[in-house]
Amino acid sequence: MYKSLKNISKRHKRRLKQKAVEKIYEGISVNSSIATSPLDTTDNNISCELLPGPSRTCTETSTDENILHMASDVDDSQNILLDYSSDDDDNNSSDCESQNNSFNVLNFESDKNESVEMKQNKCLEKDIREWAINYNIRHRALSSLLSVLNKNNICVPFDARTLLKTPRTVAIDKMEPGEYCHFELKQGILNSLDKYVDIDNVPSELGIDVNIDGLPLSKSSGSQFWPILGAIVLDGSYTHPFPIGIYHGTSKPACVNDFLKKFVDEARVIIENGVIWKTHKIEIKFNAFICDAPARALILGVKNHTGYFGCTKCIQEGDFINNRMTFPEIESTLRTNESFRNKLQEEHHRELSILETLDIDMVSQIPVEYMHLVCLGVMKRLLQFGCKGKMNVRIPSVLARNVDADIMKISAYIPQEFCRKPRPLTDVERFKATEFRLFLLYVGPIIFKNKLDIELYNHFLHLFCAIRILATPHLCYDLNDYAGNLLKIFVRNYGNLYGEEYLTYNVHNLLHLCDDVKRFGWLDKYSAFKFENFMYSLKKKLCLSSGKPLQQIAKRLHELSDQTTHHEKVRKIPFIVPHRNKKLLNFENFILSNAMPDNCCLLKSKEFVLIDDINLNQEKYLLEGHKLQQVGEGLFTLPLDSRSLGIHVVEKSNEIVKFSEVDILCKIVLIPWSDKFVSFPLIHSNGK
Repeated sequence: MYKSLKNISKRHKRRLKQKAVEKIYEGISVNSSIATSPLDTTDNNISCELLPGPSRTCTETSTDENILHMASDVDDSQNILLDYSSDDDDNNSSDCESQNNSFNVLNFESDKNESVEMKQNKCLEKDIREWAINYNIRHRALSSLLSVLNKNNICVPFDARTLLKTPRTVAIDKMEPGEYCHFELKQGILNSLDKYVDIDNVPSELGIDVNIDGLPLSKSSGSQFWPILGAIVLDGSYTHPFPIGIYHGTSKPACVNDFLKKFVDEARVIIENGVIWKTHKIEIKFNAFICDAPARALILGVKNHTGYFGCTKCIQEGDFINNRMTFPEIESTLRTNESFRNKLQEEHHRELSILETLDIDMVSQIPVEYMHLVCLGVMKRLLQFGCKGKMNVRIPSVLARNVDADIMKISAYIPQEFCRKPRPLTDVERFKATEFRLFLLYVGPIIFKNKLDIELYNHFLHLFCAIRILATPHLCYDLNDYAGNLLKIFVRNYGNLYGEEYLTYNVHNLLHLCDDVKRFGWLDKYSAFKFENFMYSLKKKLCLSSGKPLQQIAKRLHELSDQTTHHEKVRKIPFIVPHRNKKLLNFENFILSNAMPDNCCLLKSKEFVLIDDINLNQEKYLLEGHKLQQVGEGLFTLPLDSRSLGIHVVEKSNEIVKFSEVDILCKIVLIPWSDKFVSFPLIHSNGK
């Protein structure tokens, strides 16, 4: 009846022993009720005839297996033993029933306690699993922790792979000159729907953004990932990317069509049939393919950005000046989906792209990307000119030290929505894209004022105003044409100020930025920032000493996907977050506080306020603060008045203002300038 105990866990063995002992006592209680039994019992011992099998008594010390055999024998012989009992012996019968009922109560309580214990252990396992995945805990360290818990009688798996449900193998395909792992587009879409979509508000059609880019894994080798990432598009919601496929090799894929084949084959089926989510059928379409210039040329099968016909938006032929490919023309014939597919400009194409088999626009649905084009491209070049450019465009050395001092002063006034504080321009080569964005949209007009030559400063303001308009949700449509004109002026004067050889691909593509904003929305809505963040998180999960990074990252992603996906519950907004030294009031896209630098806001009455206190009164937030008084003109008047962009020069006043959370229009970034402050409406947000 029972197997050997050698392969049974200690916990299971204890349960079997407990049940075996209970069965033995049940047999004893049954036989004690036999009044006319021919079998004699003396000294509270049970004769061996009572229990079939080898001769034994209950007073003997038994092994675990003997106990189990005894229980089995009692179980098999109970009916025989009951035949010896007297049919009219009601007292003995009632005693037996009473004893059996007491054992049933004990069994019920035991099972109940075991159920509670198992439930607690499952919750503990879930919490440890989430902690290990969220903080990228190495398997060796996690296994050591599990061993410690087990030694202290906390029943959890002994090995990290068991806890995390790590797959033994992953499907890897050979792909020259490396290998490729596919994760499925459909499953990523379904997981995102579970996380972000309410069952009562299911969209009939869903857009997908796709990002393809290279990710170097090491500075000492050519090892690199080329992930294919996706993200669903929901109006008003930030959605995290999910992996569709990852290539690993010492260089980019030799054949881009082989690289994209599994993705394209699956995409065709999904576009044709849609997806079924909780009985709802949802049509799927592609919104945008978001890539930097090299990746865009790779997936389209066209000439690179350094080629004569490298522009993916217009047919302009470049000029090769001082070892650089330039695109000096302002007006040029635009490409269309038909002209691209018909290869009307043969010099532009290298090979037929497998993406052409999809129902997408090969020109308009592959936009120029704001993060690489503007932040890491044009803005980085302008700062390099200011630090170490030619004498006529460089910031004078006498003023350079003042610039760095001003930047460090401003650093204390940057609110928590920005993941990086500004650094001195001496570190410009190490700046990240978010730092260039901060300089362009907030810090630059103050830092460069009275430091740059007036012509260079006004030229920079054309770029600042245009990008500020295109990055602001309520301005990017209304002032789109005006922003386009500002960018044309910027590009036209760029060569005259910095040299014709610097009219490169990035500067030229500023001319095409407004058309993409008309189609996709404000710049951050289709930027690569969130995809770059996801790739950074992928790299943090790697232990590069393993020698098999693709297999390793595939297993980490399987562990991540194995976690139960729950719909993200939206808390009532705003809500207060407890903090040791201050009060934090969370809104949907920003956080306000009663302490600098997060305490400045703009009210719907157009009043600027520095918040001093936040209180909750009958489910309503009451705020109190000092009013900021507008002073004179705006920060600049050309190419337009800064006040038309919501940028004002203000100073503190003694007037007290009381208001509620519904009176707040937006958060303000308040930056010191001279003996006053400049207020910038916050347009950058992490989306959460």
